[in-house]
Amino acid sequence: MKKANPNPKKERMIHIRLPEDVHKRLRVHVAEIDMTMQSWVVRMVERELNQSKGHNKQNG
Repeated sequence: MKKANPNPKKERMIHIRLPEDVHKRLRVHVAEIDMTMQSWVVRMVERELNQSKGHNKQNG
């Protein structure tokens, strides 16, 4: 029997629409760097939020 993860991360799903050419470029890009679209998007969102957080501290 599979043991439950003692510290599961809750996740939410979002849906986005991308222009076909952007989707294709993203698909190629993540394949070249051996990542999934999911992991790449999460990384970019986290990066932006972390940069914004630092920016807000400087101006707030």
